[in-house]
Amino acid sequence: MVIFLVTRASNMRPMVLLILLLCCVFRFSTTAEVCGQFDVNGKSWNVAIYREENNGDLKSVCLGSIIGPNVILTAARCFCEHLSKNPLDKQFYVLAGPESRNTVLREIPANIQKVLKSNIFVHENYEGLLGFYEHDIALVKLKNKLSYDANVNPVCVDWGNNNPNIQENSVGKQVVWANNALEILDAVHSDYEDCSEECYKLKWQDFLTNDKICTRSNGVVFEENNCGAGLLIKENGSWHIKGVLSSQDNVAHKINLYTKVNRYLNWITKTHALISRKN
Repeated sequence: MVIFLVTRASNMRPMVLLILLLCCVFRFSTTAEVCGQFDVNGKSWNVAIYREENNGDLKSVCLGSIIGPNVILTAARCFCEHLSKNPLDKQFYVLAGPESRNTVLREIPANIQKVLKSNIFVHENYEGLLGFYEHDIALVKLKNKLSYDANVNPVCVDWGNNNPNIQENSVGKQVVWANNALEILDAVHSDYEDCSEECYKLKWQDFLTNDKICTRSNGVVFEENNCGAGLLIKENGSWHIKGVLSSQDNVAHKINLYTKVNRYLNWITKTHALISRKN
């Protein structure tokens, strides 16, 4: 919502206060819902993102996190060609709730949502592998708002960036595909120096861009279709999303790189507002 008011100079102060008040009301209305109040083992904030294959099957290619009734936070690479930001010429679907816990769907669940290409918002600076997966973040608008219940719940976003840093060795949570099922992984935060050393061993140093945070997966082997999954940290009694999985170590199974959510709060807020206004 953008409001322009024209007034005489002597009346500017009341008008400025009115504008600030209206902006605050608008911002609050997009973020005031209850969030992060769930048993993390229920995976209720998580969605599976499916791509339609040539044989008609739907294959899970990414994960995502519910941050609003019709807004999913995920990774840009889910929807783009490997080497660039060019969109894939594929049909995508989003599924929330217990039905989302299969890697391949041959029967289409009633509550799955087909995603229009115009409702996929990839960060404008994302360049794929050529950009070392920097700016690997995207939002998806769902056509139908989700109904929250025990199996479907939003995770919190730290809109005010009140807790920008994650303490070293903090243990977060992430949903991963493993053995054709969704599991909860303990994700131990690693500081930049340790992460940089591991990236060097993997020849990943170029992928540790300024917008990434790192966790240790401690040898846990999981599948490749986990990009977009949220890194959750519990703060003040609520689960908050701090990162979006961008790259995972499928060789030594030691580290994972996430796009920092707080680096993109302005972009997320702006795009979230656009989604809210869009029919």
